[in-house]
Amino acid sequence: AGVLTADCRRITGPRFDGDGLHRGGDRGGGCVPGVGEVGRTRAGVTVGARGSRDGGAVVGGAGTGGESGGGKERVDGCDGGETLRSRLACGSFELGSIVHRAGHWSTGGDQPTIVCHTFAMARGDIIASDGLIARNNGPWAKDKLSFIDQFVPAALQATQQKLERCYVDLFAGPGKNVNDSVSGEEFDGAALRALRATSPSARKTHFTKATLVNLDADDHAALTARVDALDQAGALRPRRKNVALLNGDANHVVHRVMTAIDTRAYVFVVLDIEAPKQLSWATLQALRMHGHDSVDLFTLFPLDMALNRMLSYRQETVEQSASVLTKFFGTDAWRPLLSERVTDAQSRELRRAILDLYLNRVRALGWKHAIVVRDVKRVGDSGLYKMRYASNHPAGHDIAQWSAEQPRRRDQLDMF
Repeated sequence: AGVLTADCRRITGPRFDGDGLHRGGDRGGGCVPGVGEVGRTRAGVTVGARGSRDGGAVVGGAGTGGESGGGKERVDGCDGGETLRSRLACGSFELGSIVHRAGHWSTGGDQPTIVCHTFAMARGDIIASDGLIARNNGPWAKDKLSFIDQFVPAALQATQQKLERCYVDLFAGPGKNVNDSVSGEEFDGAALRALRATSPSARKTHFTKATLVNLDADDHAALTARVDALDQAGALRPRRKNVALLNGDANHVVHRVMTAIDTRAYVFVVLDIEAPKQLSWATLQALRMHGHDSVDLFTLFPLDMALNRMLSYRQETVEQSASVLTKFFGTDAWRPLLSERVTDAQSRELRRAILDLYLNRVRALGWKHAIVVRDVKRVGDSGLYKMRYASNHPAGHDIAQWSAEQPRRRDQLDMF
């Protein structure tokens, strides 16, 4: 028995023993859901089994009254060797992107209590009803994900003669989204949708293998837990042993991912980035250089939410972003396009030219068909990003084109 009172959103699952044992429900949790595989606090010591990042557990919990328990920190490397800045003092600690401050920790009697005064996520993450972190996303994310719902079943049917059908998500995220502005509506991300998907004509036709990659260890832990839960519920279509979850940089592991896939397999790759700096052009090249016959690509192109800002009128801003832009496009051919913009009236032409530059370079890599399938906006006409699809097979293009037309048809029907 125990009590957890908090400003944290919907933290669920913690339970306590009389000696002050704090468990995080089914999987790592409590006030830091998903950080540790089990995560526990006993006698003022916090331990996160398989904790944040690669074994980056924190040892040394807060003592009674929020004072330091005199413990120590054990911090392992993360994010390409950087040090995870974990801090534990006076009931306050920082773990990865999660910041949590405990008002006090009491182990007296049968009712140990933790009071959480603040719980903040650096990237806008939030806690879902399963006690794991999720992305705080608006309704526009559902527009992006509708392509997965429409395209994947049809693609599975079109490739049913393939011995292997592989789903690759190099920026998979935690697996769930929460729209905090609409009563906490929750919806699955691309990875979980794809892992449940089947052909409309044959439920036994589904992805046979999947590889899900996350750089952030908290996302990795949350997605692993959700894939396991999907498997336990009998809704995971590939065998669990054929679903690989990797905690690493997509740009570094992409070669390993692709060489593990039979070149005759159908491969559907999702690159759902949040910023241009996350994706190197060399990663797209890697997807094409290992001899695979059929690779389809679904990519977020951050035109309005990032590239417009980076392609500023201020030369100083442009130069600060220049290396990122060149790495993202794989060329500095964006520079002459920028120099052609003289007035605000030409900004629309610049955006079109930047998008065409990227699409044409994708086609030059061997994807004959490269089109925009979603123009994702906030409420109203405020643009966010475009979702781009690429394929070297006409059947894939036809399915994608059909899906691209659905939002327009829906908007036309809404007019009546």
